[in-house]
Formats: sequence, structure tokens, C-alpha cells
Amino acid sequence: MLTRSRILYLATSEAEPEWDDEYNRWYDEDHLPALCGVPGVICGRIFKAIEGPPRHMANYDLVEPAVQASEAWNNAASRPWTMRMRRLVPDRWRVVYRPIG
Repeated sequence: MLTRSRILYLATSEAEPEWDDEYNRWYDEDHLPALCGVPGVICGRIFKAIEGPPRHMANYDLVEPAVQASEAWNNAASRPWTMRMRRLVPDRWRVVYRPIG
């Protein structure tokens, strides 16, 4: 059975070029797997811009909006490597969407 996303959570960030390698390792090895392991997260992906800012975007399909406000999400998003990256990548933006129609 195909599980359809009811909510789309987008996060963008603008890592300085000198942090790009660590940013990619962090997202691939720690952050994405941690958030995808949260109950109610269907899947997640990270993208790098071909042109224009912001350079990085992640999207997560969620079963409901409360997932991104849950204790499990907060714990997954507060791991030590993530806290380090937040200091190095201060320009972040997040938004939660619901499908229309």
C-alpha cells in the first residue's frame, strides 16, 4: 500500500563554502537518518541548488503537522553534530505545507 504524505516540511540553509564538505557528511550520515527515523516521517531527501540561493534544501514527507513539533523530532534535531552545524550555518528557513485540492 502506498502511504501518501499529508504534510510537506521544507528546510533550507546556506552553508558557507568552507563548511560544504562537513555539511554534506553531517546531513548524509547523521541528520537525515535521525529525522527519517522519527515516527510519522514517511521519507526525507536533501538537495543542492544548481543555481541561486539558498544552496541546500531538504524535504520531509510527514503524516501530520505535529510530527515536526514532537519530542522525537526535537530529540533527533538536537543531536551534538546538529547543534554544531547550527552554529556554523545560521541562515536557515523552515516551513510546513499541507496539500490543497
